[in-house]
Amino acid sequence: MDSQKLLESLDILGYVGVCISTEKSQLLRNSLLILQQENHFRKCFYWGRIDGIQKDYHVAYGYEKDCLKNQVYYYSHDCLEWLLMPKPTQWGRFLAPLAINKFEGEASIVTNVYDVNPPFPPNEDPKRHYDVMATFISSFFFLRG
Repeated sequence: MDSQKLLESLDILGYVGVCISTEKSQLLRNSLLILQQENHFRKCFYWGRIDGIQKDYHVAYGYEKDCLKNQVYYYSHDCLEWLLMPKPTQWGRFLAPLAINKFEGEASIVTNVYDVNPPFPPNEDPKRHYDVMATFISSFFFLRG
């Protein structure tokens, strides 16, 4: 959702069950505008909310010149402090679909995906939750028009 039209879009999405409170939507809109200004983005978008067991992640992205190649993703727990999401690694892209654990919502939790799926080599590094989240978000492709 475009940060400029976020309030109208959230009102429409409320009819299908995606609800964000009025205070949270105003806070989200203002923080996205600040994120856009600080990073000199041409446009800034709200990607959505990922519900976790402990915490929820709010994901936003922006671009400077090319909207398809130069997307920069950020995540936040409180819609105020936006943190840069790391680029997914090759192994992260490979192991993320195999993660069967529930998404905790805490970046410090390390999950050993290959312990549950033994055919993989045992000497790989465990993947953090934000690696899995970054992989899933980068694998989505939405057409806008």
